[in-house]
Amino acid sequence: MNGFSYVALMRVNLTYMPPTSNEPQKTVHDQSKLQPFSFQPKKNVIIITIIGIVAIALVAFISLALIANDSTPDQKLYGFKTSVVEKVIRATKLSDSSKLEYSTALLENRVAELLVLYYDQSTSSPETLDRIASLTQQHTGDSVWMIENTNSLSPQEKILALAYITNTTRAFETLTDDFVEFDSIKDYSSDIQNIGQDSLKREVENFASTSDATAISAFTGEQIAIVGEEIKTVAQNSRAQTLALTRVDEAGEYISEARFGDAIYALMRARQAIAVDRYLYANERGEGASTETYDPGEVPAGS
Repeated sequence: MNGFSYVALMRVNLTYMPPTSNEPQKTVHDQSKLQPFSFQPKKNVIIITIIGIVAIALVAFISLALIANDSTPDQKLYGFKTSVVEKVIRATKLSDSSKLEYSTALLENRVAELLVLYYDQSTSSPETLDRIASLTQQHTGDSVWMIENTNSLSPQEKILALAYITNTTRAFETLTDDFVEFDSIKDYSSDIQNIGQDSLKREVENFASTSDATAISAFTGEQIAIVGEEIKTVAQNSRAQTLALTRVDEAGEYISEARFGDAIYALMRARQAIAVDRYLYANERGEGASTETYDPGEVPAGS
């Protein structure tokens, strides 16, 4: 054995230390290298499971919401529709105009629901009627508040928007007056009507006191022309026709006295009588009940 081989052999002997005990050697693994590979599949499974559960829940909610959206007050899903579905949809409305539009639509829905109960002559529980009335009051208050506080509507547009609200709430009030089963919500209906009516009067007075004579005269003239056309649809000698013509006569007197705020408000009330009559009773007598246009006269230019 040469000198090089001897030295190499000695180094190997020094490096290799045989086990000092009889226990078998254990293989030690680097856990830091193994953890990512063993944990990652489990994490993916958890994420996929959560996504699947959320997707199933979302599909179930949408399906239930679609069914509930057509439910009527006497059905079990009506509570889910008004307390959950409608609130979720409302939360998706981001602009002021879309919020107002949806709030007004909800108000119309409540009146339509009451109208269904009226024509079915249904005996609804006091709790159901109270819920409809409470929601109607809420929708009216929300709509009126948005109209009053928005900057996207002109004074004339605010007046017309509020007039539309009061037409709807007046229909609600009329139904509670006509059907004894609705006696329990009569007080509700009067309060609801006053919310919109008081706001309408304020906006009319504000417009008449802050706008120039040309704008006031133009708007008044437009409303006279509209009333003249709309009154064609009212039944001859009906209460609605009598009330509308009375309001128009009042408007003419106010105009002659240069009380344009009162004149505009009277014209809005005339349109309200026509709208309620058409909404509630037109299907009983058919459209085109009258063929004559009532002409209350012209507004003096620049008055």
